[in-house]
Amino acid sequence: MGDKFKIWIYSSIAAVFLAISVVLNVIFISKNLLLKDSLNQKENIFLTTITYDRDNNLLYEKTFVNVEAGSFYEITKTDNSFQYSDPGPFGVMLENVKNYEKASNEYFAITSSTHEKCAGKGYDQEKEPNACEVGASSLMVTKPETFVIKLMAF
Repeated sequence: MGDKFKIWIYSSIAAVFLAISVVLNVIFISKNLLLKDSLNQKENIFLTTITYDRDNNLLYEKTFVNVEAGSFYEITKTDNSFQYSDPGPFGVMLENVKNYEKASNEYFAITSSTHEKCAGKGYDQEKEPNACEVGASSLMVTKPETFVIKLMAF
């Protein structure tokens, strides 16, 4: 075979690899940009809180819209209706909602049937199967979530 034929073969192989490389880069770069945009969009994330008192009467309901991903505490601390404890071994805990007068043996329990740290994980499956067993600062909200807050007694 002549040198011109070898050059033509090598040039053709290089051109094919270059074309494949360009196509793959265009596909993966566009997918990467779409994924990055979807992660940065705040309008996809909202947090709904529904709070009940000891008699199961609605005490407070609020939906936080267009929020950035963060903890339950970070999102709800912007509303003065939620009061929190100082950080402890379980993180920041929800102390009170709307300055409700609670007894010394009562506490506000955060529950959720959709959040991964709550759904089906309550210590008392009959009484409350979806109790979040972590503090408000440990409940990360990265997608639309609904939390029910109940006044419970121990």
